[in-house]
Amino acid sequence: MGNPLVSILIPVYKRVNLAIEAINCALSQDYEILEVIVGDNNSPDGTFEELAERFGSNRKVVLFQNEKNLGAVGNWKRCLERAHGEYVKFLWSDDLMAKDFISKSVELLKKNGEAAFVYSSVKIFTDVKQLQETGAERLSVRYRFCPETRVVNGEEFIKAAYHASFSVPVSPGCAIFRRDKLHIVSDIPSRTGYDHQKSGAGPDVLMFLESIANGEAFIYLDYAASYFRDHPESITSSDSTVMDGYWTAKQYYLRKYDLEKYWRPLNSEIISWLNRKKVFNKRKNTLALKKFLDESDTHINDHSVLSILSYKLRKNYYAEKIKRE
Repeated sequence: MGNPLVSILIPVYKRVNLAIEAINCALSQDYEILEVIVGDNNSPDGTFEELAERFGSNRKVVLFQNEKNLGAVGNWKRCLERAHGEYVKFLWSDDLMAKDFISKSVELLKKNGEAAFVYSSVKIFTDVKQLQETGAERLSVRYRFCPETRVVNGEEFIKAAYHASFSVPVSPGCAIFRRDKLHIVSDIPSRTGYDHQKSGAGPDVLMFLESIANGEAFIYLDYAASYFRDHPESITSSDSTVMDGYWTAKQYYLRKYDLEKYWRPLNSEIISWLNRKKVFNKRKNTLALKKFLDESDTHINDHSVLSILSYKLRKNYYAEKIKRE
């Protein structure tokens, strides 16, 4: 059995220097059977033209530009539409990966047909020089699911995704998927009007969750082969409302598949976040938020959207907070 084609998808919007690094990273993989699909989301700064000049003659690279900006998720979809590979890997334009990420992941997927995706643990970096120096082993490592590479029941990923410990990733930038298991969901109800299409927060984690919704397994690769860049323009740094995107996406998933057993961990995650942000430092903040959430019930019920906190937890939690203040 020969090696299957892998599609590496790189959605791009401005930041041409980072995009060049990402494309070169994709082309430097030690796995030969691949295509690199680069979708420019109508960058106004000449990004597409520079990429075309540098990579236009490379037969492995497919470059295209949207006629208008489609939002982050719209561009992801356009990239996916052009993918011909049996396996698909999203590489965000500000991130990188080890040279053997694809080859190691493909071998695991070929041996384990029940697995929808492979994901690796992640190193966090701020400058590419950190990955080239001997001190790279000192970089922070995240999303180490267990101390060995193994096939895992998909339900374990779902459970972890609804826990406050963040032991599994929300970004598919550290994963590779079977093409027939990868679905991008963008129409997610939000009581706050959060724009999932624009930021991608929510639809990204749903790529994982949707791919294992029917009992599929996944593979954890115990090797920090994915490199996420920490910088001011990343989603988590630039969008202060990003948690709303993830909460509403997780609510959508619970309701879609009737998974109420995961509801309590989600409540715990939300309450933990509220406490860390010290939302309740002042009595007026407590009362204002309680009033907002109570009034939102009508909207939530009218639109058939799950409440962000169950009534019982909400009532008891706020009662205690108000009493203490």
